[in-house]
Amino acid sequence: EFKAKLTAQLKKSLDFCCDYIPDCNTVINYKLSIAGALAAGAKALGEESYMQKAKEIVKKAPHYFSKDGLLWGEYADYTNREGDDALEIISKKGCRAVDIGYDVEETIPSLCLYAELAEDEEFKEFLKDKLYSLLPFMLDDGGWDNSFGIRTMKWTYWGSRTSDGCQGAFARFAEADPMFREVAHRNFMQYLNCTKDGMLYGGPMYIEEGELPCTHHL
Repeated sequence: EFKAKLTAQLKKSLDFCCDYIPDCNTVINYKLSIAGALAAGAKALGEESYMQKAKEIVKKAPHYFSKDGLLWGEYADYTNREGDDALEIISKKGCRAVDIGYDVEETIPSLCLYAELAEDEEFKEFLKDKLYSLLPFMLDDGGWDNSFGIRTMKWTYWGSRTSDGCQGAFARFAEADPMFREVAHRNFMQYLNCTKDGMLYGGPMYIEEGELPCTHHL
């Protein structure tokens, strides 16, 4: 009975991803990350329609990567009700909205999950190339520099408070390049560095300053 309830809720959530998110007025993170969820849902429920929807979403992904390999679109004009057009916003200085944090910790790992489950080798190679573009933003100790990111208010020293982590991307490509394995390892060690009594704090100085941890990280 419990499994049936969970399955029904999963299907309801996946249908929401299919029917609402692609056309709603929101940031690129949500519009692309659902590809991983839909691919996983397709495998879990045996429903090919979810995988087909994921493939449709992924076809749009290359459009949102800049010439230097960074993902843009982390801004939505909520006064504009024209769906995807809201993501085309360019600042007066000719800049697009980028958030390294969500790119490296959620959007790209979710796309990597899709590529693995869909066995899409061409897209895997595309994503692997983009990972190299993110390397300059990792600090030596495994933290990430997202100081300029659109959503820095949800950011910590080691990563985002509300995403899965960079290991979902870099660890998946560990065999392709030892550097990717090192990135995943250093970031994981930073998690340990920021943990005390089983609780993950927002940064290495939080503990000594007496700042309380956020249970959401767990």
